[in-house]
Parts: sequence; structure tokens; C-alpha cells
Amino acid sequence: MRRLPVLLALALLGSCTRGGPAGPTGTPSPTGTPSPAVSSSPSPSPTPALDLPPGAPTAFEQDLAATEVPIAPLIPEGARSEGVVYLAADGEPRLIAALWSRGEDPFARMLGLVVWAPFEEPPPWRVVYAFTDRPWEQVLAIRPRTGDLTGDGREDLLTFEDAGGSGACGVWRVIAQTDDGAEEILHRETCDTTMDLTDRGTLLVREAVFAPDDPHCCPSAVRLTTLAWTGARWRVVERTVEPAM
Repeated sequence: MRRLPVLLALALLGSCTRGGPAGPTGTPSPTGTPSPAVSSSPSPSPTPALDLPPGAPTAFEQDLAATEVPIAPLIPEGARSEGVVYLAADGEPRLIAALWSRGEDPFARMLGLVVWAPFEEPPPWRVVYAFTDRPWEQVLAIRPRTGDLTGDGREDLLTFEDAGGSGACGVWRVIAQTDDGAEEILHRETCDTTMDLTDRGTLLVREAVFAPDDPHCCPSAVRLTTLAWTGARWRVVERTVEPAM
């Protein structure tokens, strides 16, 4: 995957509203004050329709606790389970996030994540969110992390679809628990950028800042942006630029 211009990653993170991406805001200086890469009130990405391969299951008929539901019936036929994450609410596992892959070539596999939620009426388990990476997207792995990013006491999911390469390119998503199941509240394609959950329930974005003469391996600085979810959009809590180590 080709490395995106560095500022585009954070510009998209901040300025996109429920309609589409915004463009870059200019070339940053590694030592001066950067132009804002994230606006103070970006809106979340719209939750996509269920993105599943044809014939994938969308309902499970047995009324079982989350940790007792077998994984094989939750993923597409012929897929291999790549792990499962349980998202807690009120201290108990509530949602099931199942990761899967199909194919043997590690550079051309189909990968995906599907989130299941319990319902009182039949069927007792249904798919509420899913995405799929096709072989031509060359995603190597989906890396999940959990934590409360919305301040409602329920665990949310931060995922990275790792496409590898020297720029560590990939797609970041935040999938939040809701009363009805799950909603994608962040979706950004980046290079030279990482995102982490903090102990304060915020999202820490680390972005490499390259000066015009910097080699690809060695950015001059790192921009750190802390984002908090307001219930409707991401708000910038803090932004600093530090010399690269």
C-alpha cells in the first residue's frame, strides 16, 4: 500500500462529517506550531451496512450466554476463526466480536470482523455490525483492543486493519456499544500513525511529522493528539508536537 501524505491521516480524522472525507490542511513544520490536523468538533463516520460475504450467518438461534455461544456458527462458512473478543456492559460480557479469515495466502486473504448482540425476542443473537477486507486489499491482520471510549461504562472496540509496509498503513475503526448493538464512530485510513486507548477513556493519536528533507524512515517530529468522545463527535482535548526519538 502506498504511504499517504502524513497530514492527510489526521486531517481526515478531524474534519470528516457524516458525509465524506475532507482534504489535507497543508504541510506541517516539525518544529513550529502545526496547522490544526483535527477540528474541535469532528463528527463520527456513518455506520455502514453489514459488510459480509454472501451466505454468511446473521442470526444464531440458541439462547445462550455470550461466553457460551460457539464461534463456528458466527463466522462465514469455510472461514477460520482468528479470535473472539467479548465486550462487557455492566460488568458482564454482552457483545461478541468474532474475527475470521478465509484463504491460505497471508498477503491475499479475506479477513473480517462480525459483532453479535443479544435480543430478547427471537432470534436471540443477531449480527449488528460487520466489515470484510477482500484479498486485493492485502490486509495482513485485524488487531482489536477494548476499552470505554464513550464514557457510558460499556466496553468499546478499537481495531486496526494492518496492511503492513514501511509506512505501517492501515485502517483504524472505533466501534462503540449502543443500546441497539454497535455503531462505528471512527473510520480512518492512515500511514505512519498509531492510535491507543488511554486510562482516561480517551483516544491518543500519534502521527509522524516529516519535514521536506526527512527520509522516509526518520520523521523529525511526532504529533500527539488526544481525542474525547462527546456523545456526538470527537473533541480535541490536547495536541502537542515533540521531537522524534
